Amino acid sequence: MRKSYKATVIAWMSSGKLKVQLDGDKRQTSKLVNSNDVKNLTDKPTQ
Repeated sequence: MRKSYKATVIAWMSSGKLKVQLDGDKRQTSKLVNSNDVKNLTDKPTQ
């Protein structure tokens, strides 16, 4: 199971990836995540 984290989407790349910035990150680092991964997370019902 992957570690969850809060992040803010700052850009939508044409490749279909989302550029996100981790919340609370002092270095302002960003990372690209596959939008399908995000969609899978948001489609799951919360317990």
